[in-house]
Amino acid sequence: MSTTSHSRASVGLSLGWLGLSGCFGLSSPPQKGVTTDDSATDSGATAGSLSVDRSAIDFGVIEPGESISEAVVLTNGSADTLRIAASLTGAAVFELSDADVALAPGGDSTLTITFSPTGEMSFDGMVGLDLEDGTSLSIALTGEGGTGGSGDDTASSGPGTVQLAPSTQDYGSVDVGSSGSYTFTVSNTGSEDVLIDDVHTSDSAFSVTGGTLSLPQVLTAGSSKTVSIAFAPTIATSYTSDLIVHTDLTPENVTASLSGVGVDACTACAPIITVDTGGDPHSVPDFYAIFGPDSRTWSIQNIGDQDLIVSSVTVINDMFFTCGSFAISGFAGPETVAPSGRTSFSIAYSGSSCVDVALPDLDQNVVHILSNDPSQGDYVIEVGGVAF
Repeated sequence: MSTTSHSRASVGLSLGWLGLSGCFGLSSPPQKGVTTDDSATDSGATAGSLSVDRSAIDFGVIEPGESISEAVVLTNGSADTLRIAASLTGAAVFELSDADVALAPGGDSTLTITFSPTGEMSFDGMVGLDLEDGTSLSIALTGEGGTGGSGDDTASSGPGTVQLAPSTQDYGSVDVGSSGSYTFTVSNTGSEDVLIDDVHTSDSAFSVTGGTLSLPQVLTAGSSKTVSIAFAPTIATSYTSDLIVHTDLTPENVTASLSGVGVDACTACAPIITVDTGGDPHSVPDFYAIFGPDSRTWSIQNIGDQDLIVSSVTVINDMFFTCGSFAISGFAGPETVAPSGRTSFSIAYSGSSCVDVALPDLDQNVVHILSNDPSQGDYVIEVGGVAF
């Protein structure tokens, strides 16, 4: 009996760039599918600098004489090369693609595990990953020989098979305005080349930021490429997305599920203005022009957690008594003040033999600082002075 290879792992990708608009059609009909259990995919495990995207694999129900392959992504989180010895224990129906893996600093690699049941019964196995430093990880394997069904996350026609790993990815909580990224692997676990001409997602919050896959891409038998997908929420809400990889196989699409939550990282979630005048922040009556102007530098501060945009700083003088006056300098505006940041300007008082007092009801001898502070868009400071 000939052995037909099936695969059901899938990836989360979202490509803003597209490849060929058409597909290469294969004349051979699709092979019989298998029933798999995608709920068995988990969030992986970590040992030292090595992490794997899955710590258990359930191959589901596969007809005896057929086979199914799963990809496990190994990631090196260190600045050194990791050398890993991979081994299989348990039933002989499981096969490992590599026994020794060398991971470059910060790199990743795909380990393929194949399940080929020999009878209608349950099988168990274990993949061991041993590092040179003595640490290790294990991946539990389960599968059952029996009457198969049809999977939906692998593209396959004849000997060509495209596999994506992982098949689901939860990005967790990501701050609005920030992004989280994950690298996925696209593998050809069959014996013939496969054309990939389009990869996209159903939600624009997920996008491609890099990787080795370029479109159109002919994926040779046994090779794999990577794609980095970023999740960048624009509002505080939950997101879900379908990842779709289009191939020249039948069925054409390989899919995966992506999810994530956008959250507000701020506390006040607003800019908050305050002004350091060296005294009462809302009233400075004590300018003294003695033998010349009295000039002072004031500091505008942002004590909020979003950018403060100061559009203007102006002063309105007493229009009836002109013996003394206030003048603003040192502010060009508009100016953006980051959270915890500050900017400054100068105010000078000059005059001769007079007293100026603030008249807020008449909007005279008053400084106005206009900004995007939602509660104090017009920050008012009353000023007064005595000139000799």
